[in-house]
Amino acid sequence: LPHVLAVAPEIYAAGLLSYGNQSHYTVLKGILPAQERQIGHLLDKLAAGSIAPLEQDPHGRHIILGKSLAESLGAMPGSWVELYLPNAELTPLGMTGRRVQFQVAGIFASGFLDLDSGWAFTSFQAAQALYPQNQGEWASDIEFRLDDVYQAEAVAEAAQKVAGPGYTTTTWISQNRPIFQALQLERLGTLVVIGLVVLVAAMNVLVMLSMLVLEKRREIAVLLSMGARRWQIRRIFVYQGLWIAGLGTVVGLGLAYPLAWAANRYQWIHISAE
Repeated sequence: LPHVLAVAPEIYAAGLLSYGNQSHYTVLKGILPAQERQIGHLLDKLAAGSIAPLEQDPHGRHIILGKSLAESLGAMPGSWVELYLPNAELTPLGMTGRRVQFQVAGIFASGFLDLDSGWAFTSFQAAQALYPQNQGEWASDIEFRLDDVYQAEAVAEAAQKVAGPGYTTTTWISQNRPIFQALQLERLGTLVVIGLVVLVAAMNVLVMLSMLVLEKRREIAVLLSMGARRWQIRRIFVYQGLWIAGLGTVVGLGLAYPLAWAANRYQWIHISAE
């Protein structure tokens, strides 16, 4: 498919993660570390521990927790946690739950509360072993990394056509649609406010030029009597207005771009993880 840079199979499982007397609902994601690093950089730098156990012992039960999740449980690298999965195993009496022990290998910090407080990673093979009734090579999802994130909807539509009617696709846009709708509303309000500021500034320039014309009526009359054309005099004031606007624009952009770069580079405005 066009725009696809990398692909990684995933296995998602949802259950109750427990440590000591603490329990927390958790989304467990089974990954192939090498391919997961190609589609995202979440596990490149861990807050604690290492991803090495998932790579060196893919069939072992190792887990990487989100920072907020680890803090709420009180777990740290080396701790053993228990994951309870409902309807994970098929028995003669039907589907039943299953408890599995995992050793914490590391802790990641994404800065996004939904991930840090409710997500965990394990190896792809360990996630497959949680569902022994599913035989062979299988994955619950296949994730794509694109060269242009704004092509996600188009690539998702193309991928669904290739996969067939038995599959569905989700994108970062559809998953976060309420957030983007709120941001669009905020953006509209910001544009209105900035538009009013620009309108006031433009009216100030217009009033200033109008007052200048009234003050220079005598000089204008002298110029007309000397043979100057009306359009020539009008052009003087137009050029003066353009010079004021152009100078203000250049100075404004010259100040705004370095400030915006510095604010983004050094994170002057801290956004809450929530």
